[in-house]
Amino acid sequence: MKYIILFAFLAFTACFSRNVVIEKESSIQITTASAFDANAYLSKSKKERLEEASVITFEPHLAKIVEIEKDLNIKMDAVSRISFEPTLKKIALNDPHPSIRKIAVSRISFEPSLKEIALNDKVPEVRMQAIRKISFEPTLKEIALRDPDPSIRKSAVSRISFEPSLKEIALNDKDSGVRKLAVSKITFEPTLKDIALRDPDPQIRLIAAQKISFEPTLKEIALRDPDPSIRKSAVSRISFEPSLKEIALNDKDSGVRKLAVSKITFEPTLKEIALRDPDPQIRLIATKRISFEPSLAEIAKNDKDPAIRKAAISRISFQPTLGEIALNDKHPGVRMVAVNKLTFRPTLRKIAESDQDPQVRKQARDVLGKL
Repeated sequence: MKYIILFAFLAFTACFSRNVVIEKESSIQITTASAFDANAYLSKSKKERLEEASVITFEPHLAKIVEIEKDLNIKMDAVSRISFEPTLKKIALNDPHPSIRKIAVSRISFEPSLKEIALNDKVPEVRMQAIRKISFEPTLKEIALRDPDPSIRKSAVSRISFEPSLKEIALNDKDSGVRKLAVSKITFEPTLKDIALRDPDPQIRLIAAQKISFEPTLKEIALRDPDPSIRKSAVSRISFEPSLKEIALNDKDSGVRKLAVSKITFEPTLKEIALRDPDPQIRLIATKRISFEPSLAEIAKNDKDPAIRKAAISRISFQPTLGEIALNDKHPGVRMVAVNKLTFRPTLRKIAESDQDPQVRKQARDVLGKL
């Protein structure tokens, strides 16, 4: 019985002590929650305010310090220790200091709050801080279409993958850098075609053209774009020879025509180019790709450029054609090339005896001597 009474006494004592502690802790919390005096706080020196603020953990008091404190460092420390997002949102939307708003935003994860800040803050750095934490693409699209700062629009675009959104941005943004980034993320070729044919910036049209593989679209770009470098890019990925022929015969830029000709293998087309193109280099490229001797003979007899006639002759083996050229061409260098390929002795003797140029006559004699 003695022990039972002792045990009951100890239990009562423990329970009483626990209640006292709880009441004391509650009293401390109530005191902590209600003891902050803004006027008293502001009357203290900066050092005293810093010391007092550094030991406060009750977030409503920290929020009050952020609201009334004039020293930026104390405000920054206070806001960095707040975790309650509605409080952080209020600070982010209302504090006059961008650096404080940025810290508040950095601690927010609720995207509707971040959206409100990203769409309304007047300072680009604060909006950027909010945008970097947003992943919901409709919000990013809204920012990309509305924000006045191109760098922020680019940041939004960089995290968009939905191609209809990218298309809208690529076709409408006034900043070429934003459009360029949007185009670089698009893979749908009809959209790329639309951009390649419409964008006023040659670099953007080039990016779009380089991502297209559908040849009818590439042909349209090659025939329509005002920039030769873009037309060349399109031509470089065309293999359909009728398209290449149309470009080679009609493009005003010799570089574009040259590239088109270098991809053509159909000899009737090459012959037409070799006989028509105003650029000697292009006619030379076409001639060097021809093996049909009647075509080569026509070029060798009619081209105005001796170098092209020589190139044609170098690919001819038919002796009557070579003899005709060796006897009749006005340029001694061309006649010399023909003589070097001749094996028909009567023609060589005639040239050795009667050609106007002594070097051609000597060359004919040397060839005769080797036969």
